[in-house]
Amino acid sequence: MKYNTTLLLAVLMIVTTVGCQSVPWKKNPPAEPPEMAAMRNQIQQYQARTNALEASNSQINIQLAQKQQDLLKAKDEIRRENEIKMALTQENNLLKRERGELIAKNSDQAKRLDIVAGALKVNGTTAIVPNNTVIPVVDFNDVHGAYARRDGQYYRVSVPVDDLFESDQVTLTEDGKQKVVSIAQRLASNFGQRQFRIEGHTTPIQEVSASDPAINTPQKLTIAQATAVFDAIVAANAIPEESLSVTGCGTSQPMVSMSTAQGQAMNKRIEFVVLP
Repeated sequence: MKYNTTLLLAVLMIVTTVGCQSVPWKKNPPAEPPEMAAMRNQIQQYQARTNALEASNSQINIQLAQKQQDLLKAKDEIRRENEIKMALTQENNLLKRERGELIAKNSDQAKRLDIVAGALKVNGTTAIVPNNTVIPVVDFNDVHGAYARRDGQYYRVSVPVDDLFESDQVTLTEDGKQKVVSIAQRLASNFGQRQFRIEGHTTPIQEVSASDPAINTPQKLTIAQATAVFDAIVAANAIPEESLSVTGCGTSQPMVSMSTAQGQAMNKRIEFVVLP
């Protein structure tokens, strides 16, 4: 009996010792199907690509924001440049308009100055024209309405038509005859054997001669008036007929603007031209 008890105790100690050192038995989990493994792998790949795309989009958004800022700056610079350009254009147009107004305003004065400069004369002196021709400078101060001027190689003496003819007439008044003869004699005594031309000039409003309805254009009127001067000079033997010629210029050669009554009166004229 004592032997059996001892044996039993030994067996219990062995069992207890072995039980403390051994790992309890566990059941192995079931294997995952291949389809699930493939799907999990594909999901992981998609997630990786999504992360990469999000990082790329973030960088693109940063670049886009910078480009938008640059575009706004460029638009602002273009706007300022356009404003400056517009201001310069307006200033340029204003200067052009002012220049045009000054030119129009001073055109008559400039022509008058040319006439006055050409009419400056000293009795008994001479002038040298560009072709080195020496021409006398004759004084006509005592002839009412007459003024002389140098015109390049030519020397001209102008007399208003109203001082020689009645309005729109082709017959010289008595005072007009004396005046043209006096001018012709003085030119002949100063210019010797030169050739002379008598030019008639008028304005567009002077179109019909009251004394002759056939003289119905400015040119016909100026030819008739210049011819009347020619006849008076030849009749007085002031200048030989062979040294004279006649031209009717009509309205083609105004000296000054015809926009004023004074300008029209100056353009209606007879000119004695000393040819070179």
